[in-house]
Amino acid sequence: MDRWPERDYNGPVRKRIRIISNPASGRGRSGRRAREVMLRLVERGCAVEVVETRAPGDARRIAFEARSVDALVAVGGDGTINEVANGFSSPAAPPVGIIPCGTANVLAKEIRLPRRPADLADVIASGVKTIGPP
Repeated sequence: MDRWPERDYNGPVRKRIRIISNPASGRGRSGRRAREVMLRLVERGCAVEVVETRAPGDARRIAFEARSVDALVAVGGDGTINEVANGFSSPAAPPVGIIPCGTANVLAKEIRLPRRPADLADVIASGVKTIGPP
């Protein structure tokens, strides 16, 4: 687990981000993809923690237990994204970002998320996603 790496960035930390990664997603590619985006988030001044799930329901629990974060990021397929998004009980829940790594990635395709790690990091760090043409 990577905890709040700040050593690679000299400016102030703008956001604390918890990445919740399902290592089984994407035929095992989710960990590498999460790390690629995480490194780009650190370059943008974000403090990032990566937590991997081990069983069904873990993503929901990890999201529910998240405290003092500015954003949560789900790494996996539609099931992992669903668990993270439904892990809140508070109306003041942090925003949820997505790093698609599942088989179908239906939600990511529907909202036209970028595929490149640098572009995903831009969306997550800024909190802004402009939906392009279909």
